Amino acid sequence: GALAGALRGAGALRTLASLPPHELMVMPALSPTMEQGGLASWVLKEGDAIEPGTVICEIETDKATVDFEAQDDGFLAKILVQAGAADIKVGTPIGVTVESADDVAAFANFSLDDADSAPKAASEAQPKKPEAPAPPPKLEEPRAAKEEAAAPPQKKKEAAAAAAAAAPEQAAAQPAANPQAKQPKQAAKPMDFPTAQSPLQPMLDKARADYEALYGPTLMRRISPAVEAPKQ
Repeated sequence: GALAGALRGAGALRTLASLPPHELMVMPALSPTMEQGGLASWVLKEGDAIEPGTVICEIETDKATVDFEAQDDGFLAKILVQAGAADIKVGTPIGVTVESADDVAAFANFSLDDADSAPKAASEAQPKKPEAPAPPPKLEEPRAAKEEAAAPPQKKKEAAAAAAAAAPEQAAAQPAANPQAKQPKQAAKPMDFPTAQSPLQPMLDKARADYEALYGPTLMRRISPAVEAPKQ
């Protein structure tokens, strides 16, 4: 059966020029390996209306002749490649279509050269994308840190052992504590006051002795030995 062409996608290009809205029909790739083809005949003529499914022209491949069918409504405004042309590269413009019949006359002098320059002008008219800001400069690690990170595990162990051995020497090299530095205050010891015997003590002792002689000993005893009272 016949293979359907496409006016949109791979079969057509929307151009941006100082002309009414239009589309360029291009030589379609009717197979994955197709690089060029021939235009056997035009079924429509300039100014004819196009409806979905309308056969616009016939395309020759190295294997067969197939129909190029439309998928949208419009009008054939200009034929750029005449019937019988061969070895047309895939993607080459072969015709122009418009949406309104009033726009057909604007393409009376439109040529294949205009079609070739239209996509280029459209690409130049597109605004350029802003360039991405450059990444901030990468800060370089200190050389000593790089060498330590790159050192093999054995060297790291040796360095750790050397540091541990040097620690006591560093502690001994530190200056001794200043002897004149203030020392923490010690709590004051309670003072021992000498005890003195009361002048009444001999009289009290005699009274107690008399009582014990009459009634027996009591449990009242002095805890500390008697201290003689100072002489007057």
